[in-house]
Amino acid sequence: EPETPGFVKMPPPGATYRTVSGDGRPAAPILPREAPIDLGQRERTYRRLVLLALLLILATGLALLAFWRQGFGNVLEPGVSPVVRFIVNVGVVPDDLRQVRLVVVESPAGSRLRPGNEVATVPGPAVLDQAGLWQLQARFQNLTSEVVAVRVPDERAITITLREPDTP
Repeated sequence: EPETPGFVKMPPPGATYRTVSGDGRPAAPILPREAPIDLGQRERTYRRLVLLALLLILATGLALLAFWRQGFGNVLEPGVSPVVRFIVNVGVVPDDLRQVRLVVVESPAGSRLRPGNEVATVPGPAVLDQAGLWQLQARFQNLTSEVVAVRVPDERAITITLREPDTP
């Protein structure tokens, strides 16, 4: 007896199947539905926002604490002088030179700036840390100035003239 395969749904060419309900009427088309709202995702987003807000509050609190404690750490012990700054405006001749180095030749007692330290690039302001007599010199490539004496805080502006080095 030849084997016959079971029932095979093979419509004739050009034919289409129609889905019908149990009573013979055409069935309603199946429309795609939107996925239900994932409440877990909403909760995760909410948790992230709360965590971010807490981190910002914590960082702000730590910054304020550090700033507050820094203000109380500036109490000076007896015999310690506070840091004082004196600004001296320095001009340079010839005036077309830029980035001229201003170097300490001699500083008053108690200064943190030692001979040989570069104070600033001039023309412009130079910050000195001690009142008294300063001796400064300007240097630019092969040009140097005479040593200039400045009494701080009495003098607040000086002009330094650079000259070519003497050739023997």
